[in-house]
Amino acid sequence: STSPSLSWPSQSELAEVLAGAARNVPDNALSGTAEGELRAFTRERIDDIQHRQLDDGQCMHRLVHNRQLHGGAVEMHWNPNLEKLVDLFGLSSMGGIIRVSDASNEANPDGKSMFGMALELVGNQGQVTDILMTGGSPRTEVSQARDPESQLALFNMLDHPNKVVGLAQMAWEVGPLTAGRMVVDVGRMKTNLDSLAELTAWSRAPFRLTGKDGNDYLVKMRATPAAPIEAGPTQGATSAERLGNEFLARTTKQETRWKFELQFMQPQDDPNDGREQWSGPWVTAAEIVVPRAGAQATQLAEAAEETKFNIWKGKEPHNPGPDAKVFYPHGKTNQARLWAYGQSAHNRGLSS
Repeated sequence: STSPSLSWPSQSELAEVLAGAARNVPDNALSGTAEGELRAFTRERIDDIQHRQLDDGQCMHRLVHNRQLHGGAVEMHWNPNLEKLVDLFGLSSMGGIIRVSDASNEANPDGKSMFGMALELVGNQGQVTDILMTGGSPRTEVSQARDPESQLALFNMLDHPNKVVGLAQMAWEVGPLTAGRMVVDVGRMKTNLDSLAELTAWSRAPFRLTGKDGNDYLVKMRATPAAPIEAGPTQGATSAERLGNEFLARTTKQETRWKFELQFMQPQDDPNDGREQWSGPWVTAAEIVVPRAGAQATQLAEAAEETKFNIWKGKEPHNPGPDAKVFYPHGKTNQARLWAYGQSAHNRGLSS
């Protein structure tokens, strides 16, 4: 096992951040007829996308982040001072699985791309919590899509075999100006990495934490390298191969670490507009550590590839786990993800 290496913000520093944060923000998740309509639309759109994959002679695959660049063990060390102010997991450290991926959906991506980081963490009673973040630059730390309908239109365009047709359909659904902005933002999210250890990634959507004071707070998440990174020599015909090989060589020699940071929503911030950047400071909540590769590295990589990551694990209304209120997905966009992830995993299970 590993040990934390960071200097944690003090309890008083964190308390000052919480004192200025928004409290008990209403959730705009849908209910009744509107909920049923969005659920049906979401599932239908996911079905359309994945059955189109079959029509193109592919197998059904993830909507995004299809190419795994690294999968393996991960350890998460939590800031003990934050644990005194908000309800977390009651553990100083947690183990689990990490999956770092390329989001282009190409079989062997090359050049600038979007990247993702997915964590599945095991709690104190064996329950799991999934955390999903996507890369980019500080200029693109917000979502490309304002709402779930726009996000689904974007998924459809990105996975469409005919990009002209896909773009035209997206423009019809969300309007030409919004579609144009989304395409530009997707381009800006593409970055060049010399090592996966350089990846910075954001959750972009808000999640809820409950404070020891009884108030609810909304946070966004970010992973940033814990120290400057010097990339090692790389081999491979494409950037995907080079990044995967470089990180594999890195993990045989050393640990890799990221800061896991939270941004608490401020009263003037909008929790429901995915394109709006929040104004609060980022505070260090934990340290993500990929330990040196061990004897079970191959099995762990296979487990990461097979894992169906879902931010709603253990948090579904019909099946809440002991950590159901820790990083609870807030809002209509996260609500749609519940149905999108579930339908995608269901379809892939049927087609495997």
